[in-house]
Amino acid sequence: ISGVTNVFNGNYTIPVQLTVLSLADEIGAQLLPNNPASASYLDPLVLAYNEQAYSTMERAIFPSFFHGKCQDPVTGANPPGCPNPDCPVVCGTPGSMVHFYPRLRYIAYNTTWHLLHDLVRSGSPVFNQVQTNVEALRSNARRRELSSLPFAYKVKRYLFPEHSSLGLPNSSRALVARSVEKRDNYVKDSLVRIFQDTRSILEKICGGDGTGNTNSLPYCSWEQAMKEYILTFP
Repeated sequence: ISGVTNVFNGNYTIPVQLTVLSLADEIGAQLLPNNPASASYLDPLVLAYNEQAYSTMERAIFPSFFHGKCQDPVTGANPPGCPNPDCPVVCGTPGSMVHFYPRLRYIAYNTTWHLLHDLVRSGSPVFNQVQTNVEALRSNARRRELSSLPFAYKVKRYLFPEHSSLGLPNSSRALVARSVEKRDNYVKDSLVRIFQDTRSILEKICGGDGTGNTNSLPYCSWEQAMKEYILTFP
């Protein structure tokens, strides 16, 4: 159980890293265009994924799908090919995992994208921390930019970072509050849109077209190597 789970998680290391980097590129382009090339603001996602990946994958494979014995409940005999090398009964043996490997491949894939998707859903701890990180970087960038501008433009650019062409705004407390709220919603709404692409990004990395057609996951199958590894177990 632990061996198969660890290998699948290891296999998904690069696809997940590429997914995170793709999300970071989009966040950088939309929200942090002047930020140095770094994806550290997505560290909460990486840490949470690493903490949960093993237990989530293990539950999805064992016992959610593969579990129990293969013996006929009446005769107590193993069907042909059980426990290996190719067992046509869903059970917890190597032969069963080999026989149903097409299903196992999708269990691993679906588990991975579901975990990523759940971690970055709006309002989740990971989402909130990423939002905080991005807003802090944007605030720092604005301060650096404002330090080189005339005073009147400093006020305008701080209050209306997305609409700097507007005239100098009224400095009333209500207007400032609305501006801050709008700025915060802009980051949140942008992150929601970007994170909605998590599944399609991973799907493309695994060989699909990003629209739900996985094309049998040619780059996230590892079928031959995985079958050989699975059959090393008794």
